[in-house]
Amino acid sequence: MHPRERFAQYVTDFDKTVEDDDWSRIERHFTDDAIREEHALPVISLRHEGLETIIDEWRKMVVNFDRRFDVRILVPTGPVHQDGNTVTMPWVGIYIIRGTPALLGEGQEIARYEGDRIKHLQTTWTAEAIQRVIDWGAQYAGGVPGLAEYTASLAAIRTTPQQTS
Repeated sequence: MHPRERFAQYVTDFDKTVEDDDWSRIERHFTDDAIREEHALPVISLRHEGLETIIDEWRKMVVNFDRRFDVRILVPTGPVHQDGNTVTMPWVGIYIIRGTPALLGEGQEIARYEGDRIKHLQTTWTAEAIQRVIDWGAQYAGGVPGLAEYTASLAAIRTTPQQTS
């Protein structure tokens, strides 16, 4: 299977994991020493090293953000591109809580494979998308347990451009 096909399976598996919390499904897509970075420069720059740390951080994100919405849809906004062992996918996320405006975020994923597993995954949000999350959270997340705190934590990260876990 080519990296592009493996990446498509990873995306499908991630969506399933958001629903059922079976993280073993995600673990099989990554090397044990994988690196995951998340950037919305110059606002946020996070780096997580090691599969266990990556999964722990994703769990927090899924519990405190993704699962707080009634609807969560992530879709590619263009073709998935493969160059050697690197796959790039532009995306948009649509998050909806009934009674509030939809929250839109966009960016791209870049996955570099080592063999049949992801060695390095980089998520890049546009700075505008992160600002929309922060602004939306300040206005609408107050009634959703955990969500207001999570979106506020994004605003706090803004003050520290380089964070590592």
